[in-house]
Amino acid sequence: MKLIYKIYSPFFLLFLLAGIVSCNKPKKELILRDALNKEDSDSLKSYISKANQFLEDKIHDSAFRYYNKSRELQNRAKDSLGEGFSLLQMAEIQKKEGDNFGCEENATQALNLLENLHSKEFYSKKDSSDRLNLKKDYLSKAYNQLGMCYRSLLDTERAIKFYNKAKMMAKDSLALCIIENNIAGIYIENQDYEKAYHILSNLITSDTVLNDSKTEARVLNNLGAVSNFLKKPNALDLLKSSLSIRLAKNDLSAIPSSYIQLAEFYKDKNKNEAVLYAQKGYEAAEKSKNIDKRLEALNIIFSVTNKIEPMLKYISLKDSITYVRDKTKTRYASLRYDSQKAEAENLKLKTEKVQDRLKSEKDRTDKLLLGIGGCSILIISGFVIYILRQRHKRAKVLEVHNTEARISKKIHDELANDVFNVMSYAESSDTHYPEQRKLIQDLDSIYQKTRDISRENNTIDTGENFGNVLREMLTDYKTATINLMNINFDSIDWNQVSKHKKITVYRVLQELMVNMKKHSHADVVVIKFAIKNKKITIQYTDNGQGLSKDALIYKNGLQNAVSRISAIDGSLIFDTSMGGLKVTCTFPA
Repeated sequence: MKLIYKIYSPFFLLFLLAGIVSCNKPKKELILRDALNKEDSDSLKSYISKANQFLEDKIHDSAFRYYNKSRELQNRAKDSLGEGFSLLQMAEIQKKEGDNFGCEENATQALNLLENLHSKEFYSKKDSSDRLNLKKDYLSKAYNQLGMCYRSLLDTERAIKFYNKAKMMAKDSLALCIIENNIAGIYIENQDYEKAYHILSNLITSDTVLNDSKTEARVLNNLGAVSNFLKKPNALDLLKSSLSIRLAKNDLSAIPSSYIQLAEFYKDKNKNEAVLYAQKGYEAAEKSKNIDKRLEALNIIFSVTNKIEPMLKYISLKDSITYVRDKTKTRYASLRYDSQKAEAENLKLKTEKVQDRLKSEKDRTDKLLLGIGGCSILIISGFVIYILRQRHKRAKVLEVHNTEARISKKIHDELANDVFNVMSYAESSDTHYPEQRKLIQDLDSIYQKTRDISRENNTIDTGENFGNVLREMLTDYKTATINLMNINFDSIDWNQVSKHKKITVYRVLQELMVNMKKHSHADVVVIKFAIKNKKITIQYTDNGQGLSKDALIYKNGLQNAVSRISAIDGSLIFDTSMGGLKVTCTFPA
């Protein structure tokens, strides 16, 4: 049987109330990459898939349109990384179509997004790592695109600047070698052949280059060109090696360049060979739909033969490509303009929604502040009530103690003395009737009980000597037939325990010892003291006859013990299930 008596602090209810209020507070919005509804999210995946397919099929205007659509949704979702990727793809298309200024604009915009990528776009360590690696790849691509763009715009200084930035972000040695080859190409165009030769000579001995046939062919072609300008004897072998690799790999986009470089090599040495390779370059450029290489091939043929036909063809093709590219630029600009116009309209709608939301948030905040104010008043009121209750409890404990001490003194000074005087008078009388002897015995019994009551309710020393007082009180109940053991008594620093709690501990243990002596008939009593987590636990155990529930209810002494410990927010647990009596007393230190 276990009976538990415990009083809970009102702080539990106050903290619960505060928790409820805090749960109702609006959560701060993060920057969400996935802040799209399912329909828009599915549309975004579809746009990117279509754009990639159109780019692979070289249908550039459709690819551009779908990358732009995906960019709009990524912008709405605040996905800077995704939007940066779409802009880079659009810039790449514009570069292929000869729109260098459009390429510069989109690549620069992508670079701005990527360099200022917000940290809140990452939600976990893995997510952060994956997206930071993508950011590094995209930055390298952006720098490289701007390098190529400025190279085409003949701004070689800025081109080299961005190529060097791309080198710093290169994800592997192959990417680094490709960028170095591009830088060497700029030096060739600037006729700084020694610098170009130095870079290319190092590249062609690199295992990274030699293990990638496409890059090896590019480096060989550039190295052959610069060797020709420097009158190196191996220039032709280098150019033919590059062509052989490209023919073997059927690299249609690169074969025209090899033929044209061989035509340049033979231009001042063998005109027939120059024209032959230029014609092959023109045909290869037609297959790969590379108009710029066709123009280069026609220019070589005209400069070698001085025939009017290739010149007329050159002029016609030049005019045609200029018209097409201007039209393409206009089309791409129109797509961007329409997109920006739609974005402006969306922004206007968003602004109106934001204003409505801000008004709603203000109303909500006002209500929340009002609620918090009310809850604060409740919490403060509860705290004040709790403090007053605690003071009342302490005062009540001290008042009970003072009353007991006063009654004890009165019993000792008046009642016990009167009984003692009556006993003395009876003993001094000359008569010796049997009734007189019985009277004296009864009076002596009453006198001893009076002394016991007085001693049990006398004043308690709650000062620095309390530990010794408590130990002596317990020791008084140890007799020849009662073995009493105190375990870990010194583990409690009684100087740290408040006065009213010391009084309560003393009286509760005293009640238990009195109960043991009068009722349980125990011969072994163990009292164990412990303190943990700012709570003191006193465990009383005896091997007496134990208690029934009814006996506990009607024993005023133990009921007093329960009332006393409850007054200091403690608990008493009575357990007689294992024989004897076990009482666990717990209260805040």
